[in-house]
Amino acid sequence: MPCCDYYMNKEREMEILDYNPTELLKEQVGYELSTADPDKDAEFIHKAWVYADPTHVEQTAAKLRYLPNVCIRKDGVPVSYILLHLYGKFCHQFTAPEHRGKGLSTICEKELMRRIIRFGLYPLKEVAHKLTEVNRWSKSSEFWSISKEDDGSESTLIYLSLGRKI
Repeated sequence: MPCCDYYMNKEREMEILDYNPTELLKEQVGYELSTADPDKDAEFIHKAWVYADPTHVEQTAAKLRYLPNVCIRKDGVPVSYILLHLYGKFCHQFTAPEHRGKGLSTICEKELMRRIIRFGLYPLKEVAHKLTEVNRWSKSSEFWSISKEDDGSESTLIYLSLGRKI
Protein backbone atom coordinates (compact mmCIF):
# COMPACT_ATOMS: atom_id res chain seq x y z
CA MET A 1 0.00 0.00 0.00
CA PRO A 2 1.70 3.24 -1.10
CA CYS A 3 1.42 6.19 1.31
CA CYS A 4 2.40 9.84 1.44
CA ASP A 5 4.52 10.73 4.47
CA TYR A 6 3.81 14.04 6.27
CA TYR A 7 5.44 15.94 9.11
CA MET A 8 4.13 18.92 11.03
CA ASN A 9 5.56 22.32 10.16
CA LYS A 10 7.71 23.27 13.15
CA GLU A 11 6.89 26.99 12.80
CA ARG A 12 3.22 26.20 13.56
CA GLU A 13 3.94 24.52 16.89
CA MET A 14 3.07 27.54 19.06
CA GLU A 15 -0.17 28.05 17.14
CA ILE A 16 -1.17 24.45 17.84
CA LEU A 17 -0.22 24.73 21.52
CA ASP A 18 -2.50 27.79 21.81
CA TYR A 19 -5.30 26.06 19.89
CA ASN A 20 -8.61 25.74 21.77
CA PRO A 21 -10.75 22.98 20.25
CA THR A 22 -13.69 23.62 22.55
CA GLU A 23 -14.23 27.05 20.97
CA LEU A 24 -14.55 25.53 17.49
CA LEU A 25 -16.69 22.67 18.76
CA LYS A 26 -19.21 25.12 20.28
CA GLU A 27 -20.27 25.94 16.72
CA GLN A 28 -21.40 22.32 16.32
CA VAL A 29 -24.34 21.75 18.67
CA GLY A 30 -24.44 18.41 20.49
CA TYR A 31 -20.83 17.35 19.90
CA GLU A 32 -18.43 16.51 22.73
CA LEU A 33 -14.62 16.30 22.61
CA SER A 34 -13.22 13.28 24.44
CA THR A 35 -10.98 10.27 24.06
CA ALA A 36 -12.09 6.86 22.92
CA ASP A 37 -12.83 4.24 25.56
CA PRO A 38 -10.89 1.04 24.75
CA ASP A 39 -13.49 -1.20 26.39
CA LYS A 40 -16.57 0.41 24.83
CA ASP A 41 -15.33 1.88 21.52
CA ALA A 42 -12.59 -0.43 20.20
CA GLU A 43 -14.79 -2.74 18.15
CA PHE A 44 -16.89 0.14 16.76
CA ILE A 45 -13.78 2.11 15.72
CA HIS A 46 -12.00 -0.98 14.41
CA LYS A 47 -14.88 -1.90 12.08
CA ALA A 48 -14.75 1.53 10.41
CA TRP A 49 -11.05 1.23 9.53
CA VAL A 50 -10.67 0.22 5.90
CA TYR A 51 -7.26 -1.42 6.57
CA ALA A 52 -8.26 -3.30 9.72
CA ASP A 53 -7.81 -7.02 9.96
CA PRO A 54 -11.06 -8.31 11.48
CA THR A 55 -9.09 -10.46 13.92
CA HIS A 56 -7.06 -7.55 15.34
CA VAL A 57 -9.65 -5.71 17.44
CA GLU A 58 -7.35 -6.20 20.44
CA GLN A 59 -4.67 -4.15 18.66
CA THR A 60 -7.11 -1.25 18.23
CA ALA A 61 -8.09 -1.56 21.90
CA ALA A 62 -4.39 -1.41 22.86
CA LYS A 63 -3.89 1.73 20.77
CA LEU A 64 -6.84 3.34 22.53
CA ARG A 65 -5.67 2.21 25.95
CA TYR A 66 -1.98 3.12 25.76
CA LEU A 67 -1.58 5.82 23.10
CA PRO A 68 -3.06 9.31 22.77
CA ASN A 69 -6.23 9.56 20.70
CA VAL A 70 -8.98 12.10 20.14
CA CYS A 71 -12.66 11.36 19.71
CA ILE A 72 -15.68 13.56 19.10
CA ARG A 73 -18.99 12.09 20.20
CA LYS A 74 -22.58 12.90 19.45
CA ASP A 75 -25.19 11.35 21.72
CA GLY A 76 -22.39 9.28 23.27
CA VAL A 77 -21.35 7.68 19.96
CA PRO A 78 -17.91 8.29 18.39
CA VAL A 79 -18.53 10.18 15.13
CA SER A 80 -15.02 11.51 14.43
CA TYR A 81 -11.68 10.29 15.74
CA ILE A 82 -7.98 9.90 15.14
CA LEU A 83 -5.52 7.40 16.65
CA LEU A 84 -1.79 6.89 16.81
CA HIS A 85 -0.30 3.83 15.19
CA LEU A 86 1.93 1.61 17.31
CA TYR A 87 4.97 3.28 15.71
CA GLY A 88 3.76 6.78 16.67
CA LYS A 89 2.29 8.21 13.46
CA PHE A 90 -1.26 9.51 13.17
CA CYS A 91 -3.56 6.89 11.70
CA HIS A 92 -7.19 5.93 11.30
CA GLN A 93 -8.57 9.43 11.00
CA PHE A 94 -12.27 9.00 10.36
CA THR A 95 -15.51 10.96 10.42
CA ALA A 96 -18.85 9.24 9.85
CA PRO A 97 -20.30 10.35 6.48
CA GLU A 98 -23.35 12.02 7.99
CA HIS A 99 -21.07 14.24 10.14
CA ARG A 100 -18.61 15.31 7.44
CA GLY A 101 -18.19 18.88 6.27
CA LYS A 102 -18.37 20.32 9.79
CA GLY A 103 -14.64 20.51 10.56
CA LEU A 104 -14.73 17.65 13.07
CA SER A 105 -11.78 15.82 11.53
CA THR A 106 -9.70 19.00 11.59
CA ILE A 107 -10.58 19.54 15.25
CA CYS A 108 -9.52 15.96 16.07
CA GLU A 109 -6.27 16.26 14.14
CA LYS A 110 -5.27 19.60 15.67
CA GLU A 111 -6.12 18.39 19.16
CA LEU A 112 -4.01 15.26 18.70
CA MET A 113 -1.17 17.47 17.41
CA ARG A 114 -1.47 19.55 20.57
CA ARG A 115 -1.44 16.49 22.84
CA ILE A 116 1.54 14.97 21.02
CA ILE A 117 3.59 18.18 21.22
CA ARG A 118 2.79 18.59 24.93
CA PHE A 119 3.96 15.01 25.43
CA GLY A 120 7.30 15.95 23.82
CA LEU A 121 6.78 14.17 20.50
CA TYR A 122 6.68 15.45 16.93
CA PRO A 123 3.46 14.98 14.88
CA LEU A 124 3.82 12.71 11.83
CA LYS A 125 1.24 11.03 9.63
CA GLU A 126 0.89 8.78 6.63
CA VAL A 127 -1.97 8.89 4.16
CA ALA A 128 -2.64 6.17 1.60
CA HIS A 129 -2.29 7.43 -1.98
CA LYS A 130 -5.82 6.28 -2.78
CA LEU A 131 -7.24 8.73 -0.20
CA THR A 132 -6.95 11.57 -2.70
CA GLU A 133 -9.16 14.04 -0.84
CA VAL A 134 -7.22 13.60 2.41
CA ASN A 135 -3.92 14.00 0.54
CA ARG A 136 -5.20 17.10 -1.25
CA TRP A 137 -6.19 18.63 2.09
CA SER A 138 -2.93 17.63 3.80
CA LYS A 139 -0.79 19.08 1.00
CA SER A 140 -2.66 22.39 1.18
CA SER A 141 -2.60 22.55 4.99
CA GLU A 142 -0.40 25.14 6.67
CA PHE A 143 0.31 22.57 9.39
CA TRP A 144 1.65 19.70 7.27
CA SER A 145 4.53 19.27 4.82
CA ILE A 146 5.07 16.22 2.70
CA SER A 147 8.40 14.41 3.00
CA LYS A 148 10.62 14.73 -0.06
CA GLU A 149 13.45 12.76 -1.56
CA ASP A 150 16.86 14.32 -2.25
CA ASP A 151 15.77 15.13 -5.82
CA GLY A 152 12.72 17.06 -4.53
CA SER A 153 10.13 14.45 -5.46
CA GLU A 154 7.52 13.38 -2.91
CA SER A 155 8.50 10.41 -0.78
CA THR A 156 6.33 7.33 -1.04
CA LEU A 157 6.19 4.71 1.68
CA ILE A 158 5.15 1.23 0.62
CA TYR A 159 3.84 -1.36 3.04
CA LEU A 160 3.79 -5.01 2.17
CA SER A 161 2.23 -7.84 4.12
CA LEU A 162 4.47 -10.85 4.16
CA GLY A 163 3.47 -14.23 5.40
CA ARG A 164 4.24 -17.86 5.09
CA LYS A 165 1.94 -20.54 3.78
CA ILE A 166 1.17 -23.12 6.38
